Amino acid sequence: MRYFVSPLAILNINQTKIIENILINRTSLYFSLVLYTSTVQTIIAQHLDRCKGNLTCQIKMIPLNTTRVVWKHQTSSIVPDYRLDQSWKSDTLQHYTTYFTIECSTNETCNRLHANLQQYPQIFHAFYFEYTLLHSRKRIDIKITNDHVLGTKLYSRLRDMQLSPPHNHLSIRYLFRETMDDLVLQILNSAKLFNGCTDEREQLKKSIMEKLAIETEVLSEHSTVWDFVYWHNAYSSRPDRLIKTLNEYMLLWKSDEQHRSESYQPVTPAVGSLISHRRPSDDEDADGRIRFRRSFFLASMSNKRSPSNFSVLESSMMNMYKKNLDYIDFSDNKYSLKPIILYKMNLDSFQNETQVIYAKLTNNQQDSIYSVPIRFIDDKKF
Repeated sequence: MRYFVSPLAILNINQTKIIENILINRTSLYFSLVLYTSTVQTIIAQHLDRCKGNLTCQIKMIPLNTTRVVWKHQTSSIVPDYRLDQSWKSDTLQHYTTYFTIECSTNETCNRLHANLQQYPQIFHAFYFEYTLLHSRKRIDIKITNDHVLGTKLYSRLRDMQLSPPHNHLSIRYLFRETMDDLVLQILNSAKLFNGCTDEREQLKKSIMEKLAIETEVLSEHSTVWDFVYWHNAYSSRPDRLIKTLNEYMLLWKSDEQHRSESYQPVTPAVGSLISHRRPSDDEDADGRIRFRRSFFLASMSNKRSPSNFSVLESSMMNMYKKNLDYIDFSDNKYSLKPIILYKMNLDSFQNETQVIYAKLTNNQQDSIYSVPIRFIDDKKF
């Protein structure tokens, strides 16, 4: 029979050294940790012989993947004169002795710590040896059904979305990419499936998205697709509506040039002058929409044509444009829609709760971290 033993993590005080690295002008204290010894193997074998009779047993240290030493004092951190290297190190060669270092601010501080340790090794009571195991894998059965989709809050919002007649009985919805990402995240949370590495999660999200919806390119703000679009941002106008409003503003601007005072010199909106490296926040954008609508109303009234109204109107329009640079283009004094990818969903296709949308059996690597306090043993033969 074969038995595996966890690492001992015994501080070998006699092997502690002060190392001066002239290449980087840094002094460090070098510590040695004993993880496993033949003495331990013999003691365990003798114990097993007494318990198991004459059975032959193999005793080995458990295979390690990575190791490090950390400080776990409950109330205090290490003083600034010393810095512990807590980075992970590969240990796939299965060394029975490892090391760790503490960098010192000066040679004197290293000498003081070395002398203190020789007299009182217990000052290391807050140091722990941590390790991960080699090839720790777990089989995961991933299965996502329509029931997981129906259980999300976003699906309920899509179902409750009010459509204008004669489309109010249809179950087609178009979603922006941000909304699709949110829906897939809610589905994964509903199915309690968010293990694995980042690459695996992204591939899983992509596969589910392909099962839920069909990519559709929209080229115009006049497309009938917009009647079925779920707009995800409550702080900003939907692109097609905003484009129509901005173009109405441009017509107003042109038709009322003769009413503006000579002292008011508006700047013709151009792409170069409107683009800003800083996008307005949601709060700024919400305020901008309110000012935009109020200014548009005032500027449109024949008895309210004033430079100040048009100035506020122009400023509000510019903020709206900057907020939606991803969706809106400006050329030839006209706003238009940039090509947009939307995701088409048929909500009625998820009514069969038990229907499987995605299923896969995968091996998922689990890097659990194990921790052992560093020990101090006076018996040199050990």
